[in-house]
Amino acid sequence: MLVLSMAMLEMPDRSFFEQIYEKYADDVFRRALGILKNTQDAEDVMQNTWTSVAKNISFFRAKEDGAVRAYLLRIARNQSITLLRARQREERYISDADILDVPDEGGVESSLLNACSE
Repeated sequence: MLVLSMAMLEMPDRSFFEQIYEKYADDVFRRALGILKNTQDAEDVMQNTWTSVAKNISFFRAKEDGAVRAYLLRIARNQSITLLRARQREERYISDADILDVPDEGGVESSLLNACSE
C-alpha cells in the first residue's frame, strides 16, 4: 500500500495524482517486479516512484496520457536498477569483508611481512 503525505499536494494536484495512481499503479508495480523478482523490493520501488511523482506533480500534469505512463515506467525502471546496484555493492562489500577476515596461515600476507622485516 502506498503511504504518502497527501498534505504535500494541493487539492487540484491531489485529484490528478489519485487519477494517475489509480490508472497506472499496477503497471508501475509490474515493471518493478519484472526487474527485481521480489515483491518487497517492488513495493519499495513503488513507494519511491510515487513519492517522486508527488514531488513533481506539475511536470506530469503538463504531459499527455501516453507520456505520463512512459515517464512513470521509466522512473520505476530507474528506481529498480538503482536498488539492484545498491544490493550488488552491499554484497561486494560483505564479500570483501569476509575475505579480509580470513586468517592468513603462512600464505602470501605472511611472506610479504617476512620479506619487509628482513
